[in-house]
Amino acid sequence: MKCGPGIIAVIVLTVSIGSAAGKNTPCDQMRARQESDLVAQTDLGRYQSVSAEGNAEAKREEFADRMTELRDWESDLDKQAIELHQEISDLQSLLEQNALELERVKVDQKDVQRNIRELEHERMLFDKKDRLRRKMGKL
Repeated sequence: MKCGPGIIAVIVLTVSIGSAAGKNTPCDQMRARQESDLVAQTDLGRYQSVSAEGNAEAKREEFADRMTELRDWESDLDKQAIELHQEISDLQSLLEQNALELERVKVDQKDVQRNIRELEHERMLFDKKDRLRRKMGKL
């Protein structure tokens, strides 16, 4: 098979484009992003002359915003803690009520069993008396 210089050029070009596209790793992407950020910052630095006071004021505002954010977050956590304590208290109360109810049920169950025994005993006595009456009636 004969390959002309045009076909070879197309193959080489295709392979080089494929390998260049395949080597684009996340690390390379991050490096490119950092470089573009650095270029943007240097361009900003050229066009804006930030004084030390302006820079300090921006940092104070950023610090104040962050502190406010942290206070809000802490406040939310405190509210959640209070709610959790209330839920725990409610659940403990419910557990105590359930324990008392269980005790009451056990006592009631014992009473029922005792009543059943008493009724069986009375039935046995009644049956004995009834048999004696029948015997007396036959005589």
